[in-house]
Amino acid sequence: MWWLSDEATLTRGKHMLAVGLNLAHQWANTQTDYPAQPGISFYGETTGFGLADFLAGKRGITSFKVPFKTRLSRDGRLESMRKDQYKLNPKLSVSARSPLGT
Repeated sequence: MWWLSDEATLTRGKHMLAVGLNLAHQWANTQTDYPAQPGISFYGETTGFGLADFLAGKRGITSFKVPFKTRLSRDGRLESMRKDQYKLNPKLSVSARSPLGT
């Protein structure tokens, strides 16, 4: 994963305006159970042999498993923001931040 961020600031007296840009990219190996096909297991609880239970149609001993598949997921993100800050006195300032384009 990498992240690039930058901000430009303009200050005039007690007022500060800023605009910024964040650019991020990430990739990860993930495991998912979709769209894998289910598997059916027979343990041989009735006849002692799994294949014999399957051929006899003994449904009570089946278990459905969904195998996991590994895939590479990638995601990119571009965000922009603006910030407005005003200093009311030396100890108190008010600021607002919002995404650009909204």
